Amino acid sequence: MCVFQDSDFTGNPYGWPTASYSAYWVNLTGTSSIALPWGSFNDNSGSSVAFGEASTGNTKCYAAGSRISSPSPSWVTSSRYMYIEYGVSDCTVSLPSLP
Repeated sequence: MCVFQDSDFTGNPYGWPTASYSAYWVNLTGTSSIALPWGSFNDNSGSSVAFGEASTGNTKCYAAGSRISSPSPSWVTSSRYMYIEYGVSDCTVSLPSLP
C-alpha cells in the first residue's frame, strides 16, 4: 500500500507492507513523512483499505487493487488514519472505532 503526497501518484511517496500494518488504524502522519492533505494512493496488495477522519467519524473503503489518483469524496485526502483489511479484497469487514 503506497500513499503519495500529491495527486496523480506524484510527490513524496510512502509505503506500508499490508501484513505488518493490518487490523488496526494506522496514523498516516505518525508513521511516515506524509502531510495532510495527501493526494493519491496505490493499493497493489490484494487487500482492501479504508481511510478514516477521526474528527468527523467518516470512513471510506476501497476494494483491493484500487489505484486512485484523486480520492473521492474530497475529505478522504485529509484523513489521518488508514485501516488495511489484510486478505480481504472487498469492503466487507466491520471497521473498529477510529482513534
